[in-house]
Amino acid sequence: MALLTYLSFIVFSIFLHNPTTAQRCPTSCPGSELELKFPFGRNPNGNQNGSCSYPGFGLSCSRATGEPILKLPESGEFSVRYIDYEAQQIWIDDPDSCLPKRMLENFNLSGTPFGTEFWYTLTFFNCSTSDVTQKGLRSISCLSDSNYSVLVSTMISNVDSAESLPSTCQAIKTVTIPFVLDGIRLDWNEPNCRSCVERRGDCGFTDRNRLETGCFNLPSQ
Repeated sequence: MALLTYLSFIVFSIFLHNPTTAQRCPTSCPGSELELKFPFGRNPNGNQNGSCSYPGFGLSCSRATGEPILKLPESGEFSVRYIDYEAQQIWIDDPDSCLPKRMLENFNLSGTPFGTEFWYTLTFFNCSTSDVTQKGLRSISCLSDSNYSVLVSTMISNVDSAESLPSTCQAIKTVTIPFVLDGIRLDWNEPNCRSCVERRGDCGFTDRNRLETGCFNLPSQ
């Protein structure tokens, strides 16, 4: 009788602990309606290579806003604005709403699974605010104040060279950045889930150790 009671206790304990091991990875962040699907996933502490994502696609949630955050090894943290799973494109932005500043610091995709087809070379200029206002030029508000204004080459209408700028302008830095429209657009090629998404299936691991992926839950029609 004592042995039967002991075995019953063991079975009951396993039953209680089983739901914990079967927990699924979160599919969203509390401050965003963006659905997080494979290859992306929320990993503890924003770990890029955690168990809830394909390596390099790990996300975290911002402590301040609750929105998804992607951390690039060489460039820091960026807010995730939108993900197109079929086109395999992601739009990221600066959490502090000053993307030009991030471009000036150093934007580097090394060590990430992301790339982009189009790159642009831009030059930033530091100018006197009064001269910029007089010429009707548009400055970058988050990098400027009442005394100086920061401009970038593509924002200067009909200006082809630094010689056409006010004499107070000095070049700060020339940078090469990817395509920017409502954030930075990045692409990825691996893992390739395009066909699965087009067929309205769920892409995921068939063998995590070998990073092999497959398509699951395809609709019957």
